[in-house]
Amino acid sequence: MITLNKISKIRVGYNLRSTNSSNKQTVIMIGAKDISTNFTEAKRGKIPVNFRDFLQNGDILVKARGENHEAKVFRAQSDDYPYVATSTVLVVRLFNDRYTPLYLAHVINSSKSQKRLRSMSTGRTVASLSPLSMGELQVPDVSLSTQYKIERIMEILDEQRIILTKYYDANERLIKGIQNELIKGVK
Repeated sequence: MITLNKISKIRVGYNLRSTNSSNKQTVIMIGAKDISTNFTEAKRGKIPVNFRDFLQNGDILVKARGENHEAKVFRAQSDDYPYVATSTVLVVRLFNDRYTPLYLAHVINSSKSQKRLRSMSTGRTVASLSPLSMGELQVPDVSLSTQYKIERIMEILDEQRIILTKYYDANERLIKGIQNELIKGVK
């Protein structure tokens, strides 16, 4: 096992409240909610022109607040504007090429890691995860070939989940349709 801080740099995203500069640039802001929507609903924002810590493809974004610290590998949806993470997101940038971002996102999303991250979170009302705590998360030290195998298995499971969700939704619609027809017949 190795801790995440040994293989990556972890930081909090940009704090929007500190944008009092008159000279601003347009960026696409990625917040915690955008992680769940795969970055497709991100909105534009304005930040000082001297800001340069933009997101890079392959950065791992982690929800910093709440019960679920979901992680997703960042991939830009367009080249129109640079992307910036907000303060509701932790940015994990790997500096060790012995690990893949997708493998680490799967490790972070695992139930064992989520339980550990919840125990490291602070805050009475809303649990908050710091970069320091995130860095203490232990990651299995496996070969790149094993990481790729795990990634492929997770991809297949995600595909199966999508198919099962479609079948479940169709079944629910069918049941409701039958119930509605039965109720019409009773009247």
